[in-house]
Amino acid sequence: MRYCDHCRKETHYSIEKRDYDAIIEGENYTFKVSQAVCDECGRNVYPQELIPKKIQEIKEGYRNSL
Repeated sequence: MRYCDHCRKETHYSIEKRDYDAIIEGENYTFKVSQAVCDECGRNVYPQELIPKKIQEIKEGYRNSL
């Protein structure tokens, strides 16, 4: 469970692959990264335990785009 800022309560969430736009060295990139999504309202929530995975997915996406 994670606090949802939109619902203003603790809710369950699911992990989905969503587009993430980034500017790296002046270039625009779009990567599919894991995002936690509130099961009640569908908005993004931000569990800290997901941050390392997202960073890794962004790094891999960037390397694959070169």
